[in-house]
Amino acid sequence: MTNEAKEVKKLFPGSVLIIDDDINKGDAETYEIIAIANYLEANGYHVIREWAIPTEQEFKDMSFSFIILDWKFSPKSDVENARDVIAFLQIIYKYNFVPTFICSTVPKTTIEGYLVGEPLYKTSDASCIKIVDKGLIKGNAVFEAILNWVNANPSIHVMKNWEQTIEKARIRMFNEMYKASEHWPNIIFQSFNADCGDASHANQEMGNFITKNLLSRIEQFNFNLSTPTIYESTKEVLSGERLQRYNNVNITTSFKFHTGDIIQINDEFFINIKRQCDLIRSDNKNLYLLKCNKLTISPFVIQKDGFNVKILDGSSPNGTSVLNWNLTADDVINKKINKALSKTKAIHHNKILEQSNEIIIPCLLDGGTYSIDLKNLSIKLISELVGDQNVQVQGRLLAPYINAVLHKFSLYFASEGAMPIPKGIYDNCVATED
Repeated sequence: MTNEAKEVKKLFPGSVLIIDDDINKGDAETYEIIAIANYLEANGYHVIREWAIPTEQEFKDMSFSFIILDWKFSPKSDVENARDVIAFLQIIYKYNFVPTFICSTVPKTTIEGYLVGEPLYKTSDASCIKIVDKGLIKGNAVFEAILNWVNANPSIHVMKNWEQTIEKARIRMFNEMYKASEHWPNIIFQSFNADCGDASHANQEMGNFITKNLLSRIEQFNFNLSTPTIYESTKEVLSGERLQRYNNVNITTSFKFHTGDIIQINDEFFINIKRQCDLIRSDNKNLYLLKCNKLTISPFVIQKDGFNVKILDGSSPNGTSVLNWNLTADDVINKKINKALSKTKAIHHNKILEQSNEIIIPCLLDGGTYSIDLKNLSIKLISELVGDQNVQVQGRLLAPYINAVLHKFSLYFASEGAMPIPKGIYDNCVATED
């Protein structure tokens, strides 16, 4: 086994799925895909050979390290082949996140002509769907191609490194718990079940307990990623980092609420801040909701060059000037800035300046910026929300953002308030850089 084969086997230790209508036709000398399958098996892989694309029902419970997929299946037309392969790619990434090689003798430009525009396919080397020529990945070249791809693909690279670190922590945790008692799951579950009074909620708390203990045992991650300047989809990436999308889920009697659920009632948005331990109790009847307001005015950046002060629109790539004053008196500058601040939000050291009664989270629903109003708390009965088609759960705000909301709300709720700064006290004070 070559060094490349050993490295790939370490990263992708499971089975390989090959789908090609030539896979069972003859010998390796005649059909290149058979040679590829034989070489993978000779290097310790269990290869599942399919001559036709599986149905969703057949595929959904399968698990593979990577997939090699033909593009052209006889006697279908080009359009039929493209339609069926694209539909199967959607099934693959509905149930798995694995590297997929489209391995064919059809020219790459022809295949890309059908794939470009599909959300799953990226034209860069970082795509999880790779188009390769069958003749170029015979023998050890298949492992070299996989390694080169992993190094160029941050999604797969991070996932495999994360899996290896998580697996070490999982083994450590279960070993430690087993040494304490072989019945530790029963002991923990009994405690949760007695507290929740409901087995389904106790199962959720059991899962949370295992996850938290697993995280506490994780060693330091080392992903060795490069840092490119910017991506065109930054807002979408940040939205996925802080929000788990539910895609317009209506509330039913079996819906399980979470702290951080973002609920749309008609055209208004609210975030649920009730404690998770209270939400899972069988006698829970209501939610604690804070109003979320989408900011329609872009944040601005303040620039001062000598006596020239500009308020720059933060939504414009070039910083379009909203206000441009040539002033000589600092008190006038401050009055103008205060007036602008009353109408919009300012960015300072890459943070949006907030008032004490709000917390602002950018890149949330649809990439928008939302202000959570800490003074606007309402209690809603769950029974009033169930079955209402005008009520939908849009997603769940994830940690650490939901933690920041809860912490700031608790501070605001318990604060006594202080006297506001008298108007004009800082009119003659403007900080400038030397």
